[in-house]
Amino acid sequence: MDELTVIEIKRFFVNSCKDQQKMGIEVEKIGLRADKNAPPRYRGRSGYLAILGKLYEELGWQITKQTGRYILQMQRGGATLNLESDGRIELAGSQHDSMHDLVREFMIHQNEVSEISKIYGIYWLGIGYHPFSTNREIEELPEERKIKLANYFKELSHKDGNDYALAWFKKTAGIHINFDYDSEEDFARKSRVLVKISPILSAIFSCSPFSKGRFDNFVGFRSNVAYNNNLPQFQFDSKIYNSDFGFDAWIEHILSMPLVLLKKNDEWISCDGTFGEYLKNGYMGHKATWDDFDLHMKTFWKDVKVKSVIELRCIDSLPPYLVPSVPAMLKGLIYNKDALNICDKLIRGWSHEDFMQLRRDVARSGLQSSIQGRKLLDIARDLIDLSEASLKQDRIYNYFGEDESVYLKPIKSFVFGEGVSPGEWLVSQWMTKWRKNFYPVIEWLQY
Repeated sequence: MDELTVIEIKRFFVNSCKDQQKMGIEVEKIGLRADKNAPPRYRGRSGYLAILGKLYEELGWQITKQTGRYILQMQRGGATLNLESDGRIELAGSQHDSMHDLVREFMIHQNEVSEISKIYGIYWLGIGYHPFSTNREIEELPEERKIKLANYFKELSHKDGNDYALAWFKKTAGIHINFDYDSEEDFARKSRVLVKISPILSAIFSCSPFSKGRFDNFVGFRSNVAYNNNLPQFQFDSKIYNSDFGFDAWIEHILSMPLVLLKKNDEWISCDGTFGEYLKNGYMGHKATWDDFDLHMKTFWKDVKVKSVIELRCIDSLPPYLVPSVPAMLKGLIYNKDALNICDKLIRGWSHEDFMQLRRDVARSGLQSSIQGRKLLDIARDLIDLSEASLKQDRIYNYFGEDESVYLKPIKSFVFGEGVSPGEWLVSQWMTKWRKNFYPVIEWLQY
């Protein structure tokens, strides 16, 4: 296999520029056993594997990755079902230029997985962090790479007592949105805007207020875990934050990240140093390849990830009726040049210190946080209005004459109607009307 170089990495980004402006969505969710509110197992008659088998037998999903009897990935059409660290099912949808098509694909997935899962007494929650279980209670998927990663996180926990990285691996669920770029300038502007407004987007859609059956004063516990696990793979240092966000800046940042795993001759190797050092000097007699780079990018857990697309990863999983609001809002902001320029001007004066403080604040206080004296709730409303105007301008209608802004209505009911994020509303209901009873919480979150 040919040896990898920095020039080839940059050429990859250049060749990924495309005229289309399609979007893809990836949706994770938390699985629970209906009888115990405990995490399901992967194996057994009533586990995730049984659900996957039924999807194969009855609904036309094809197995595309398998280890022995264990299913690791399935596909149907342009959509993919990937498995999380414990075997949970994630939808990775196909690319769409219409929100109507994207939402339809998600709703089909939502309905069929929910119905099949009921056979086995498993239900799904649209929430960003497991509300009940500990790390120890959640088993690992019997797949070698994921077991290696779990051991990596466990070793870090033993070293410094911080188990947040392992918690991220086992207990979080998010919504990821993928964007195309048509040039390096477009790539830089989109990635810069997405990085710098990512705390605001996290706050708008925050939905992870519970951990181990209680509220720990974080409306976004998933964000708290991501920002406080002591791993550089989750952080944006001042160098990338203050860069031009072009191809070279991102490549330098990617190469500065720790090299975690290599797979050579069907053997997994735990590594030291950075990927850049590996690219320059090799490791244990091995030279860097594209497969190594692909594997390295799978340990890039930041709120924004770049490759052939720009991937936003900062948003909590949500109840299914709220999920379409995420791609709708992002499409209106990122794929409309005027809206993107307005966002670019908004962030221009925010320092790296402002950004880091805002990340910490939104995990605890959501939309009640502020930046440079301005409340996030007001900025959030402006961004939603901006997105809505863009989507209306596009005039992409469904059969009923509704444009794509119709999908913003669910999140608008929270941000404009209640003045809070879904997570803020959820914990307020739990503490008052629901008297700290989790059954209404589960009912509201359930697929």
